[in-house]
Amino acid sequence: MENNNLSFFDSDSGLKKINTIHILKDGKEEDLSIEKIFDKEKYKHFLGITYSISPKFVNEFLKEFETSEIVIGIDNDRVKNSINELAKHLKDRILEQIEGDPIKFYQELDMESKFNLDKGNLKVWVSAAYIIHSKFYLMWNDKGENRVILGSANLSERAFDKESSQFENIVIFDDSNLFNIYKKYYKENLSQVLCDYIPSELKKINSKNFKNIKNIDEINADEIFIISNDDLGKIKEKAAVEIIDDLRDKLALGVYKDKIITEIDNISVDREFVKNEKKKENIAEDVAYEIVNEIINKRKKDPEIKSKNIITNQVKQKVEKIIVKKVEANKNLKRYGLYNRPDLRNTKNNKTGLFVISDLDNNISIPFGKRATKEELAYALKVLNNYIKGFENYSNRYTDDYGKRVFESLLCTFTGPFIQELRSKLEIEENRLDIPQFIIIGGDAGSGKSSLLSIMSKLTGINKGDYYQWEALLGQSQNKAKRERLDTIQNWILENNVNPILVDEIDSDFFTKTNYGRDFIVNISNLCVRNDEPYPIFIGTTNTKSYSLPKEARRRSYYLIIDREISKNSEAKEFFKNIYENVDNTLFLDFCFRMAERLESSSDYKWDNYTEESGFDFLYNSREIFKEIYEEAEMPLPRYFPEKKYNDDSETNKENWRNLYLGSKNDFVYDDDTGHIYYNIKKLNENDKYYGTSTAQIYADALPQEVCVNSVHGAVNIGLYTDEFFDWIELKNPYKKKSFLEKIFGK
Repeated sequence: MENNNLSFFDSDSGLKKINTIHILKDGKEEDLSIEKIFDKEKYKHFLGITYSISPKFVNEFLKEFETSEIVIGIDNDRVKNSINELAKHLKDRILEQIEGDPIKFYQELDMESKFNLDKGNLKVWVSAAYIIHSKFYLMWNDKGENRVILGSANLSERAFDKESSQFENIVIFDDSNLFNIYKKYYKENLSQVLCDYIPSELKKINSKNFKNIKNIDEINADEIFIISNDDLGKIKEKAAVEIIDDLRDKLALGVYKDKIITEIDNISVDREFVKNEKKKENIAEDVAYEIVNEIINKRKKDPEIKSKNIITNQVKQKVEKIIVKKVEANKNLKRYGLYNRPDLRNTKNNKTGLFVISDLDNNISIPFGKRATKEELAYALKVLNNYIKGFENYSNRYTDDYGKRVFESLLCTFTGPFIQELRSKLEIEENRLDIPQFIIIGGDAGSGKSSLLSIMSKLTGINKGDYYQWEALLGQSQNKAKRERLDTIQNWILENNVNPILVDEIDSDFFTKTNYGRDFIVNISNLCVRNDEPYPIFIGTTNTKSYSLPKEARRRSYYLIIDREISKNSEAKEFFKNIYENVDNTLFLDFCFRMAERLESSSDYKWDNYTEESGFDFLYNSREIFKEIYEEAEMPLPRYFPEKKYNDDSETNKENWRNLYLGSKNDFVYDDDTGHIYYNIKKLNENDKYYGTSTAQIYADALPQEVCVNSVHGAVNIGLYTDEFFDWIELKNPYKKKSFLEKIFGK
């Protein structure tokens, strides 16, 4: 068969084994292992400039040098399309820090390499704004012997692996005058534009781990240093600032070109270009994957590449897709994890039983929850108090009773991870339903409910300030989109992730449509009370005025009204923006630890706190914990601290019936024989209908049992106990007969 792939240098005299690694040492071809190339027995010092390096390579081949200095460059392909290449390179370096690439590099270093980093024997550099595409390696010892390595290979095992499919050329010069030339070039040029790749905050953490350690033999080589997610955030923030500080310093020294300022100013110009290019690349990449996936005939016993004609047709069809394929909207439904393992709780050893997954490694669980210092608590409480005072300063018609509802909603968030355990403290399964799993925050638009969810999210430190939009949770199927939304939420509730589910702007359908919100709340609640595994709480906001769930669903949910519009002036916006930026998870971590202590010694605490006024207070222990926190911080309990559970759904029902009576008194008929009043509730259906649930049914369900003469279900004329009804709606009973003295004195 004719071979059409021969180059001018080829002959068809026969195929030989392909050698992908070509090594030339002092002008002669040699076959050298990685260990021989990077000869740590002969040389004591290493300096490498490379596009990329793997931590594994450092651990296996560089850590035994007395000193190792590594400069990580960048692939020029990443900036080749940018008209602002220096500014884009700066952006890429900041992006590396934000995405945690240096932290991942550090985590994969073994204990000896981390020890070398602490002692200054391992240094890793990058350039903030210069693009380094050089590649050379220098080694030397104190005897004057040296080695220079040039070529295409980066510092990875694959680059030097003879079995690799990657072609590399490596040129080695021993004791050559090239050594001094390259070393001088590095010192006088490259070294001037470098800054640390490993952030200083990470180095501080590394140093703490090796405190008082003089020799690497003093520490277990298999020990693992775990970086908390809180520390990860601090490292990334400070690292990004350090890069910009380095840029500023080098500009002042004249190391960087002034044109970078202009490029930074113009970097938004090519932002849209880059975004559009990425969209095209994503489409093209999908098509390329499809082509590769389908070139094999998988029906045959021994899979083989399909015929040329079949592949030609397939490729033609796939490539045509690039022209017409639309990029679907990306619905980011990432669910951050907080997991509760009561069996692993041991607060004496600082273990709450709560865990989060490391942002760097999904296989690493990090203990969650810890005591805060008095100073930390005082600062966190001050921020929280200021947040509530923001409602006082910028909300219409603020009262402390209103502020208490805002605080109450935050208590629900703090309590959320423990809801299953709190329910388990009640022996009777039916009574466990008195601990609501669904928290609904209702009120007019503009009352700060969405920003409240942001604060809740930020307070936990898990969701990074994020929450879900009800509309964004809608499914993709044309006829089952709403069902798929509930399926998504149900799956989250049943996956043992106790991170509170925060959802904004639930629509009116959920509350008013037959067999929608009612069934979902009742069925999920009933399912969960029988579940011995931890599950989360659901906290949602709604702008609808139609919080009209039937009684069985109201029992399983907790409704709080936050409905007073917040000023939209710049002062208010700046105030709440500053609050958001200063909120952290200090209080939540401390609260989780204290609640874990209580659950660990559950017999010492009260878990079934009932009051005649408010019923079962599922937040009782949460209130007690916050009282402890305020006391420890030596701060007074604020006047807007909620001491009891609220019944805003009952208040809403009461208000609706009061307004109905005041607006249509003549429709309420008093019966002299029985002393009852009657109302034809079907009149409410004459003008409208709430998505399948009639207005009449909504109002009937809103009546408390003690005011009803008979069952309201299916009734046309509802009978009401006169005295009890007017006491409930808090109006004077106009049918009450006056006593003799009242008639005389006109009372």
